[in-house]
Amino acid sequence: MRAHRQTAILIVCILVVGFLSTGSAIRAQDSLLSFTGSVGGRVKSRSHSLVLEAPSVVDVSLDWSNGTANLDLVLRDPEGTIVASARTSRRPEHLIHETQSPGTWKVVVKTRKGSSSYSVAVGIVVIPIPEPTESPPPPRGTRGRVGT
Repeated sequence: MRAHRQTAILIVCILVVGFLSTGSAIRAQDSLLSFTGSVGGRVKSRSHSLVLEAPSVVDVSLDWSNGTANLDLVLRDPEGTIVASARTSRRPEHLIHETQSPGTWKVVVKTRKGSSSYSVAVGIVVIPIPEPTESPPPPRGTRGRVGT
């Protein structure tokens, strides 16, 4: 789990450096979050909310303690539609998704088999909006001329 979390953090850092190198500003809401919980028995799934104020890249990883359990990871948009998922039999589960709209997104952890406590790591990088640039004025003496 530790190596996977470091990989997720490295991916987020690379994205940040890439955005910085383009000259675009990174907003203060870029962040790393974590959630913990447990699923199994009567509790088949748990959801955790992410409030995104702008389009973002969301990098989510899920690891769990019981090696015989099988948990799945799902990302739902503000309308409740599944937009990304990781549903393998291996752990940890991992997904990256570029969100297009602000709102309250849900990270859902589901049990497919067994029960286990789990931890979720989420990296959020806001997609920078390019600064508007002013167009240079037209060259003098060309105003109103067509086809010259």
